[in-house]
Formats: sequence, C-alpha cells, structure tokens
Amino acid sequence: MPLADQTPLSSFPLRRYTSRELPAYRHIPGYSPHPVRDEAGHSFQRVEGPQVCPLGYGRWRDCGDYLYGVDLFNHSFFWEAHEVWEPIWHEVGHESASGRFVQALIQMAAVMLLHRSERFGGIPKLLQRATKNVRLARERGAGDERALYGLDMSRWQRRVRAYLSEGDVVRFPYLELEGL
Repeated sequence: MPLADQTPLSSFPLRRYTSRELPAYRHIPGYSPHPVRDEAGHSFQRVEGPQVCPLGYGRWRDCGDYLYGVDLFNHSFFWEAHEVWEPIWHEVGHESASGRFVQALIQMAAVMLLHRSERFGGIPKLLQRATKNVRLARERGAGDERALYGLDMSRWQRRVRAYLSEGDVVRFPYLELEGL
C-alpha cells in the first residue's frame, strides 16, 4: 500500500488558501474506503454540494472551490482535489479557456494520484493531455503571458516533470498562487 495517504498533515507547513477543513484521509482507489459511496468514507452522506463559481480571469481569487482544490492538491488529497474541480470544469464549459485550464489541473491531480499509488502506466498520456490543455487555455485567452489563474503553469509543469522523474530528491510541486 502506498504510504502517501498516511503522511501527517502537520508535515505540510505551507500556506492555505481557504479555511475549509481537509478530509480525514487521502483516498487512493483500491487502498482506502471510497469517500462518498463507502459507509467508512470521509464524506459518506455529506450533503455538501459543490460551491460552483465563475472562474473567469481575474475572478479566480473569489472562487472558493478552486482555492480549496489547490489546498487539497498541496496536501496530497489528489482524488479529492479532482472531485472539487470537476463541477467547476462542467460549469465553465469544457472547451472554454477556463475549462481547458481546470481540465489540466484535474489531469495533473490524476497524474499525482497514479504516481502515489505506483500505477505509472497512464502518466505519460495524462501529462501530454494536460500540456495540450494548458496550451489551449492560453490560446483561448486564459490568464496573462505568465500566469493562469494565479499559477505559473509553465514553471509548475516543469517542476511536476522533475518531481516525477527524480522523486523525493526534488521538492514536491506545490500549487503556489501568485497575487493573493
């Protein structure tokens, strides 16, 4: 069983972007109870729905679910980050600049989940798709020359690739938002 989901939260002294509580454990499919469907799941029978908000350029700072997804990702809750970002992706439209950006984040969360669960086979294809979605987001007018929704995606993607190839020798590629 991968040990990543057992890492104590106190070992993550980084900035939080929301005050929302983190789940009781990190879900890794096949290793932990399904958060929603299993009675032992950390979100079983919770009635909280997504707090979908518009994620237009300049408005990302006010999108609580986007920011909570960043918190989840940064604390290795990759499955949970995907679940928080997915309704935003549907709301903004899959083909929009924002939609392509959020889809890239979802794909990168899946990459990290696969890596942590030692299921390496799908990682190259997901990385390729995420890179394509970042390019499409930029082409469709998301962000400025450097940052997409507070995130320097080019720098972050380089850090993800270094982390995946070098492992713990390289610092984990946290999502560090600028402008907050």
